[in-house]
Amino acid sequence: MQLTVTPAEIPAGQQIQLVVHAAKLTDPATTVAGSVWIDGVQADATDKPIPWTFHSKSSVRVTAAGYEDGWLELPINLKQLNLSVDPGTPLPVGTPVTFIIRAVDHNTNTLVGGRVLSNGQYLGETNTPITTIFRWHGIHPPLPPLIGPGNGDQGDGPGADGDGTLLPPVGTVVAPDYVITSIPWLFEPR
Repeated sequence: MQLTVTPAEIPAGQQIQLVVHAAKLTDPATTVAGSVWIDGVQADATDKPIPWTFHSKSSVRVTAAGYEDGWLELPINLKQLNLSVDPGTPLPVGTPVTFIIRAVDHNTNTLVGGRVLSNGQYLGETNTPITTIFRWHGIHPPLPPLIGPGNGDQGDGPGADGDGTLLPPVGTVVAPDYVITSIPWLFEPR
């Protein structure tokens, strides 16, 4: 069966009236009556307004006697964040630092509560002081030394010092109904 939804664009965090229409795959003009399931929860019947608030990508399933289940992934329009670091960057690495990640809604400029992560680890909440010690981190093991003709036969190629590649911390903010957003911080040189 073929499924369509109204409205075509679904905002995150805002209740809408979702209408799911089901039609026969071989004859789209033939309506199919069925049950609508949203993310595994039976919501109502096809062609009826369903009040629902979506927070992330969701799936709709329609069941109808005599038909294979129909599935549809709903594109949820997540809101955008604007982030800033207070005090400004560069931030020190290896010593304690206190800072605030300011998060505001891109359209309304209102403060947004969210979780601040560094390399996937929870540091604290947006718009509140956070104290931590940042560390450089490796992205892969060191390269083996190059040995052989033309490479000095001494193991003096890339990676011979055993350091591997180090990068500064990567920060993100995770807030309900918003796109996961990278923190625009910079760090003192290594």
